[in-house]
Amino acid sequence: MRRLIIAALCLSLGGQLVFAELTFAEPLNWDEAKWTCPSSITVRALTFKLHSVAVSNGPPENLEELIPERVQDAYRWRMENRNTYLSCIYDNFKIRLAAHAKGASFCAYQENPVRAACWTASGPR
Repeated sequence: MRRLIIAALCLSLGGQLVFAELTFAEPLNWDEAKWTCPSSITVRALTFKLHSVAVSNGPPENLEELIPERVQDAYRWRMENRNTYLSCIYDNFKIRLAAHAKGASFCAYQENPVRAACWTASGPR
């Protein structure tokens, strides 16, 4: 794991200088993920490819989707004390499958190749 302290992100709070420390994870180990989105699914002899993903605090129908941060080649969510759901979206929103990723501490989505997953606390950070 590499750490980088970015001086450009310093904030002045009450006369005190606060440094923001950002942690950049090494490339993700997708094989260690606890929850994953299949790259494609087949329904009634029709195959649908993974298009995108949403991570929410609570069931997807609650419409509490979280905003990821862009880190290296993926979008990432840090999940702390949340009721995490990973929604796999297929063929331009035709099909959405959701998994209750209970205990997930970290989720990621990569565009090329398209894949998404969530890890527990022992996974990548």
